[in-house]
Amino acid sequence: FPLKIIRTEEKGDVPSSKKKLIERAINIAAGELILTTDADVRHAPGWIRSFIELYESGETSMILGPVAYAGEKGCLGKFQSLEMISLMGVTAGSCRMGFPLMCNGANLAYKKEAFLECGGYKGNQQFVSGDDMFLLMRIIKKYGRKSVKFLLSPVAVVSTKPQLTLRNFFSQRFRWVSKSRGYTDFRIIFTALSTYFFNLAMLSGFVIGIWNLPVLWTTLILVVTRMLLEGPLVMLMAKFLGKEKLISLFPPMDLLYIPYVVITGFLGMILPYQWKGRRVIRGGVVKGELKQSPDPPAV
Repeated sequence: FPLKIIRTEEKGDVPSSKKKLIERAINIAAGELILTTDADVRHAPGWIRSFIELYESGETSMILGPVAYAGEKGCLGKFQSLEMISLMGVTAGSCRMGFPLMCNGANLAYKKEAFLECGGYKGNQQFVSGDDMFLLMRIIKKYGRKSVKFLLSPVAVVSTKPQLTLRNFFSQRFRWVSKSRGYTDFRIIFTALSTYFFNLAMLSGFVIGIWNLPVLWTTLILVVTRMLLEGPLVMLMAKFLGKEKLISLFPPMDLLYIPYVVITGFLGMILPYQWKGRRVIRGGVVKGELKQSPDPPAV
């Protein structure tokens, strides 16, 4: 199929955001179904066809695709892979239950008509991240929860590489957290806050438990209970994504997940970070560009 290169703005303009480039591409696109992905992901043969088949099977405004990490090495890589498995489990599970909570722009499809009628990214351009989540919330609000489907097909899985350094890892997570300032859907806000404060309570329980044994035992019981509840979903998604070897690492990684959520959730809201040549100030707003090669044009 033909490709058209969508380049950044003219020299001297403010650096274009991903959202602005996607909007320009959608306005040019002649088809009725838009598929989005990232330049650093790999797709299986039949990836496009799998989305089209689900789209044509019923009334659908948005389709969420599965994402996995590939080639993960060391503790950092395996932690990221398990985290993505868990996120995909929540994405698929919540969508199948009729309450879609998240999506990933690296593997996403939606009707061009739905994008335009929802207003695209209007009002969210100041955020570097969030081209996926902001649109999900708008489509749910306009077309209802049942208009969003999850594509549970091995052919639809796309894979990407995990971050190799802690600096890049936390910069990516800060970018993910920063867009939460723009969330408006009560269910998504409630889920995010509940997750954060539960992990904060667990971390506080472990600290207080150093001096108070009953608090420590209560915290351990709550943590184990969460593992038992999340375990089956993580195992199912790990098998679906071909990551069964990582299941044995779930208990220790889940413990590490507690301080990780507390730290990234807090610092991601207040600290600036650098991502792909841009320095982003608090709130996920682009401040300027670093002196390095610019991002490649969107296709």
